[in-house]
Amino acid sequence: RKERDNEEGMSHLVKKVLDAHQKKKDMIEGEDMWLIHPLSPEHAAWDILVSLLILLTVITMPLSLGWEELNELFYDMNLAVDFIFMIDVIINFCTGIVGENDKIIMDAEYVRRNY
Repeated sequence: RKERDNEEGMSHLVKKVLDAHQKKKDMIEGEDMWLIHPLSPEHAAWDILVSLLILLTVITMPLSLGWEELNELFYDMNLAVDFIFMIDVIINFCTGIVGENDKIIMDAEYVRRNY
């Protein structure tokens, strides 16, 4: 009896997982699957990196403006950060968006029009 209850519980769990997976598929609009998924771990890591670089810029920019020697010291770093920000603009053009009702929109034309 215990094994049978365990099997029924497992099959119920598997059914719930499969249903949830299907709902996720139903929540995606568009067929441009080459776009970066906005909820992917890679995209979250990129957003964290860009956020940290913004924080770094907020700290170093006033120092660079106030002291010329610091401006020279931070020049190469600021140039690298600016380059990463340009890459971020390109990545945002290639990332799906979360639309109404939490639907993931993976339509490149729609994403670019709404960027």
